Amino acid sequence: MRHAPLGVPELGQLGRFFSQVTNPSSLSLEGMDGLFCALIAGPAWVTPSEYLPLLWGGPLPDEIVTFNVAHVNAMVWLLARHWNSILAELDRGAVHPPLIARDASSVIPGRIWAQGFMRGVNFVQTGWDELLQHETSSELYRISCLAQETDAPVAPDLHGQATSGQIVAWLAPAVADAYQYFLARRLVDRLTVELTVDTASRWYK
Repeated sequence: MRHAPLGVPELGQLGRFFSQVTNPSSLSLEGMDGLFCALIAGPAWVTPSEYLPLLWGGPLPDEIVTFNVAHVNAMVWLLARHWNSILAELDRGAVHPPLIARDASSVIPGRIWAQGFMRGVNFVQTGWDELLQHETSSELYRISCLAQETDAPVAPDLHGQATSGQIVAWLAPAVADAYQYFLARRLVDRLTVELTVDTASRWYK
């Protein structure tokens, strides 16, 4: 159950919750999916205590936490399920279809997703810089272009008239390729994190 993809009602709950977070740099549902894809596929093992502030754009506003503790906990549980479902998909060699909102006001579909993705890239930038310079990283470079607040073409074949289907067609494989590229490095980082946590817990007992 904890790896089961979220259904439409649950995604709707998360979307409404994100809309209540008033921090200017908080992410939407689409941005959250992009952020998660970058963090899960990237070179470092990232924990909830690290990725939740990236979602909220800082601390969660007090008015949400103080009066809605049970609701916040329920939303965090849904976020963890979404994280685990992406991880399970990529781990078995599948692709994760990005959550792209079909918003007519967006000049290029997927820009909000790409901006969330780049927030994750910038959080663990060292390894990503290496991959972005790699000769096979053209798809990832297109994500960074897509995230920019301009109407410049993302690529010669993807102008402002690109459909969400066209965007998803190259976003999903780019994430899957990055996941495999960083797999060994991420596993080492995870073992290091878990060993550090275990050592610290025994020290303070």
